[in-house]
Amino acid sequence: MGSAVLARAIACQLAAEIVCIDIKPEVAHGETMRLKAIVGQHYHVNAADVQGYMLGEHGNSAFPAWSTVGIGGVPLKELDEFYDHEGELNLAEIGQEVVNTAYDVVQSKGWTNTGIAMGACRLAKAVLLDEHAVCPVSVPLKGEYGLTEVALSLPSVIGKNGVEKRLPLHLPEEELALLKKSAESIQEVLRSNGVI
Repeated sequence: MGSAVLARAIACQLAAEIVCIDIKPEVAHGETMRLKAIVGQHYHVNAADVQGYMLGEHGNSAFPAWSTVGIGGVPLKELDEFYDHEGELNLAEIGQEVVNTAYDVVQSKGWTNTGIAMGACRLAKAVLLDEHAVCPVSVPLKGEYGLTEVALSLPSVIGKNGVEKRLPLHLPEEELALLKKSAESIQEVLRSNGVI
């Protein structure tokens, strides 16, 4: 885990514990937008019409929750029937591409501030206008999926109080295993640095 990811993991955990902030804009909102853009491009539809989430940490163990992906009410496994596309949708390749994009941006310009700022602005708007918007944000887990002492990205309802409600999705076993692996990755860093 790189130093930037380490710093984010520790800052996220400490902010949640010390300041009682329950919303972290930089985590997974950008990854989810990237996932939607890639799927939308593959099926020749607007990314805004793609539903689905990247879950886990903001970094190497983030993963696409393919069980949540669909377009216009059509689930992932049926998309080829309804939408124009070229070739097969390579799920593993897309998941890795989404994770690698942040590293590519850092390599090319040195930071990922634009995407983080866009996510922060989107969440600020949801709070200021009390939108009750559903957005993926990193929240400290309080027993969801049997996990505590870690902040992971989950879809959440965002309103005037920040995270109004967390939405722990029903995940298939393989995605639940990936979420737990992501949690362990972050907890290992937090433990080794005396945070938990």
